[in-house]
Amino acid sequence: MGSRRIFLRLYWGGNIINGKEGWTYDKPHKSGIILNEGNNYSELVEKVYSAMGNDRTPSTLKMTCRCPRFVTTITCNYFLHEIKDDGSLEFAMAIIFNAPAVIVTDLYIEKVNLDYDVYPIAKKFLLSGPCRSSPPIQCTPMSTDPLQRQEFSGLANEGRHLSLLGSTSRSSRSHNFGGTSKKCHKSSQSTFESMAEGGCGIYYDLDAEYCIRDDVNSEFEGSNDYISSESDEEEKTNEIGQVNVDTPSFYTRFKVTNMDKEVLLQDQMVGENELRNGLIYETKAELKHVVKSFAINNSNEFIVDEVKEDIWTIKCKLHENGCKWRLRACKMKKKHWQFEITKYEGPHTCRFNHLKLRYKHLDCNFIASKIIHMVKVDPALKFHVIVVFIKNQYGYKISSWKAWRAKQMAIATLFGDWKESYAIMPRYLSAIKFNNEGTIHELSSKHFDGNYRIFDKNFWAFNGSIEGFVHCRPLISIDATHLRGMYNGKLFVAMVMDANEEIFPLAFGYGDEESYDTWHYFLKQLWYYVVKGREGICLLSDCHRSILAVINSDEEFQEPRTYHRFCMRHVLSNFTRKCKPDQTLRLLMWKAATAYQLPKFNYYMEKIKEYDEQQQIEEKKPWKWLNEISLEKWTFVHDGGHRYGVSSINISEVFNGDLIKARSLPVTSSVHLIFHLLVTYFCQRRQQGVDMRANSELEYTPFMALKFEEFKNKVKKYSVFRHSEGSTIVISSKGKIKNVNIKERTCTCGRWSIYKYPCSHVMAVCVDQMLEPKYLIDPYLSLDAYVASFAPTINPALPKEYWKGLIPSTASVLIPNPIMLRQKNRPSRHIYNEMDLNDRRRSNHISGGTR
Repeated sequence: MGSRRIFLRLYWGGNIINGKEGWTYDKPHKSGIILNEGNNYSELVEKVYSAMGNDRTPSTLKMTCRCPRFVTTITCNYFLHEIKDDGSLEFAMAIIFNAPAVIVTDLYIEKVNLDYDVYPIAKKFLLSGPCRSSPPIQCTPMSTDPLQRQEFSGLANEGRHLSLLGSTSRSSRSHNFGGTSKKCHKSSQSTFESMAEGGCGIYYDLDAEYCIRDDVNSEFEGSNDYISSESDEEEKTNEIGQVNVDTPSFYTRFKVTNMDKEVLLQDQMVGENELRNGLIYETKAELKHVVKSFAINNSNEFIVDEVKEDIWTIKCKLHENGCKWRLRACKMKKKHWQFEITKYEGPHTCRFNHLKLRYKHLDCNFIASKIIHMVKVDPALKFHVIVVFIKNQYGYKISSWKAWRAKQMAIATLFGDWKESYAIMPRYLSAIKFNNEGTIHELSSKHFDGNYRIFDKNFWAFNGSIEGFVHCRPLISIDATHLRGMYNGKLFVAMVMDANEEIFPLAFGYGDEESYDTWHYFLKQLWYYVVKGREGICLLSDCHRSILAVINSDEEFQEPRTYHRFCMRHVLSNFTRKCKPDQTLRLLMWKAATAYQLPKFNYYMEKIKEYDEQQQIEEKKPWKWLNEISLEKWTFVHDGGHRYGVSSINISEVFNGDLIKARSLPVTSSVHLIFHLLVTYFCQRRQQGVDMRANSELEYTPFMALKFEEFKNKVKKYSVFRHSEGSTIVISSKGKIKNVNIKERTCTCGRWSIYKYPCSHVMAVCVDQMLEPKYLIDPYLSLDAYVASFAPTINPALPKEYWKGLIPSTASVLIPNPIMLRQKNRPSRHIYNEMDLNDRRRSNHISGGTR
């Protein structure tokens, strides 16, 4: 039994719903169980039955686990994963154990009673109870009636739990942007129409970062987990003669790949004696794939004896030891122009009983074909999940590098070739620019030769973001995040916040690394095409030396035209690394940074200074280190209200979480996904603005309405006294006195000047003097600003068949920098430090909230 545990909250008797917070249940949880790392599927079923009262009426349990998609410091997104055997259980546990700070999750249970008239074999099996040693179920031959075959497609035969496959048709699901817009943007609807109606059963919620597979016959199962009819197999085959990957249009719209077709092939899982003379395969790749599956499943190895365009002959690797196994296949041009096994000698008289890390036939192409549907659901799939999956399926432990490489090959099949994607990206951005006047795309490349240019960096901003930014607060948050694909690099992001305290994507760019050159290029393009001379912009960033070098070297980024501020969380991180403070000192530093009043700031700094005087090491004196940084860059009280009370670049990092899939894709598909996310934001929030406008009772954005509702309870405890013209005294129930000046828009608590909206003391004055608070809110936080921010329309990109004239045919082909190709080594994992604050006991400020 493993040392790690998962706490499962059990839900049954209701329905799984998709609400504003993602997947949830419409009834409260009824029980809970503890699942240890070493538990198998049979033990899970036993625990669930016990928690449900041991009601073992002949039935089957359909268990769906809510697994974390990705976890950040303030949010966690989930997807649904059905648990039906040991493999699916181990897959779910691997995801949960590798998600930081996730130890509790939900298990949704549906109890399906079986009809003995339809499933006569089920009664005897289920009444005996789940047992690992139960013999396989022998299913009676299927009826030739297609209606009956659709109703009864097979039984799971692992001897532990019975699953009914294909008994009902899929229920149709309708999707809109967050459930608020019935007439969303035409481009987004057409681009993702196939996702909601795809034959593969993958459903995408356009308001969250998840997608779930809804097909009953999961391709994550082994071939012996169900029995399907011949007609079912024919429906699954595509033009290359194998299981259809059925990729949604979003994935294949820019599909450019030179990858071998065998990555697309799914296993024809054969038993040890099922290879025989006369078997026909459409292509040599299909033949190779099936033979590899045969060898892997039977722990054998083979070597190629003869290979030609139309002939493929192999023999056992241990033929010198007496094994006579041999296979010869030829392309029968006089019959059917397909590959046919013409000579087969078997079975093997040898067997490799030991497991090896570098099994020859378990290559990247084969692994890619096994995980392609997993990657389709989650392009950011972790490599160690692939290692666990292959180990469970085939008993072989592959290396981390092979798992990562196979994932990249699967991504190339689904989303386009990694290298050629760089050549397509300028055309795609030009296609968006063609239909959206005002969209900006700038590209910097290095000359290689007459036919090629090496990609250096680029910048793009969509017209909707540029037009909407005029109505957003003058606060820009910038950040750069790693690309996770075949090529190293950085994705540069610029974000602002709308009037409802939500992220507003502004501009993006790719570059090789964070350097003075790349940051200078990105910021200059941002200021020229997006800011457009707007004065008083506050630029919020981390403490990267390249950003500081750009700010200090260009007058355009100097006050009063631009106010540069640091992310307080990064200052705290540097403070921790340099001064090695204890928890108390770190808390004092954070309270000094977020203090609203100068006396409080001075008090906390004096406390730090007292600690400083006790230190004997000069380099580690905290007070001295903090005072070397300009106070206006990292404190609220000296900021002057330019940062609108935003403490960190969390708005950029949250969007980086949204882009976790995009960062794992080829650049063209990544841009396409970013464009889709932007369209999603605009469609959803434009409709929200229309709905709020239609409601005459709403005068504020939801954020401001929530704040004012919160202040109403505090106002009841205040006493208000008019002191002089424009000045009012507010006394709390604890005797604290605050001075409010409506004309100067100040309150001695400091919050009004920092956050730009009235505090509770100002609300008390408004109630006393019958004033309207909406006239005291900063214009960029008003409902009018929110509606205007998302008013611009974004049109779909020009269809691909009309791209020919966008870029001159004589233009050089853009290629990635060969130096940035990721070299062979163990894929890196994120190393958590003080920036990754998983302690839920911390306050909202320290956990990285913007308020």
